Amino acid sequence: FFFDFGRLYFRGTSVPKNTSSTRLHAHISTYISQVCPKMSAEGFKKSMMGMFETAKKGAAQASEATTVAAKKAKLMSEIKWLESKLKSRKEKFGVDVYDSLINNEHGEVDRILSLCKAELEELKQEIMEKQGQLDLLRANA
Repeated sequence: FFFDFGRLYFRGTSVPKNTSSTRLHAHISTYISQVCPKMSAEGFKKSMMGMFETAKKGAAQASEATTVAAKKAKLMSEIKWLESKLKSRKEKFGVDVYDSLINNEHGEVDRILSLCKAELEELKQEIMEKQGQLDLLRANA
């Protein structure tokens, strides 16, 4: 049996819309007993339920795999962004400190270095946290 544009077909014949579910069940049971004489309607129902359960489990696993893949992609993207930000900050440090070095302003160089070092450590810590989360996802996959 199958549905097509709101009509039910059983064994290639359109089933009238006013057919009761009991009568349809009787048709299906008769057909099953002809095709599979050893399988009862109850056995057929159990096998269909098993098939649906298997399909449901497969869909749930696929959904979980997609969710994990999306989380991995997001973490990898965030890590790349943080690494880019880290590199940019190092470049900015060179620009910031250059004039102070040329003018022999060692106090200013030390101040800029301590500020930059704190920012860089914070970025490195964020990268390590994201990498840890990514490693955990990979280990559990």
